[in-house]
Amino acid sequence: MEGEKRIFSKKGLYQLTKGYKEELTSTIKSNQEFENELIIFNMLRQIRKEASAKFNQPVQLICPDDVLLKIAREKPSTASDLLEIEGFNKRMFNKIGEQFLEVIKESGSDISLIEMIKKKKLPENILPILELIKKKYSLEDISKLTKLSDTLLSIQIESLIAAIPDLDVEYLFNKNDLEEIESTINKGITDLKRLREALKNKFSYSLLRIALAKRRVSL
Repeated sequence: MEGEKRIFSKKGLYQLTKGYKEELTSTIKSNQEFENELIIFNMLRQIRKEASAKFNQPVQLICPDDVLLKIAREKPSTASDLLEIEGFNKRMFNKIGEQFLEVIKESGSDISLIEMIKKKKLPENILPILELIKKKYSLEDISKLTKLSDTLLSIQIESLIAAIPDLDVEYLFNKNDLEEIESTINKGITDLKRLREALKNKFSYSLLRIALAKRRVSL
């Protein structure tokens, strides 16, 4: 009818609002679960990539994408659970199974770090770098695996340090070298070019950038 107005009772309005909130909460939860699955999937792909290079086999032979997706979605916690996933077999497990389980186990404790990284609006490819740093890979190896130049890689690590101040990057340095670099920084030399000159060009700009980033978050 023309001019008719729809009037809700307080109870009806409450139920409508409650239903909307539940739907919104469900949507947000679904999005978060999807993002978590995507993060795990990318980490599994990185492990597969390393195995592909190690065994000199195509990545799809190591483990097909559709199987990786199932693993990321189901998040198996044991070897038997992983082997029960359709398409995953003992041959695959022998090459990448233990590493897959480790990543899935750690993913739960990494959620706060992931949320922190997302809030900082850091690049999408920074999560595999974080995972490789946690595994104590060298700068050279991380560069090869991610196909990033030393300069770009050190900038990404600099961003990670700013987002995660307690991130352990000291292993990237020889102990005596790190002490020498820090001693020079403590003299007030914080410009990258001047720092390298003061250290007689003994260290790369990449290492010095990382050392400076770590120094900044420790102040």
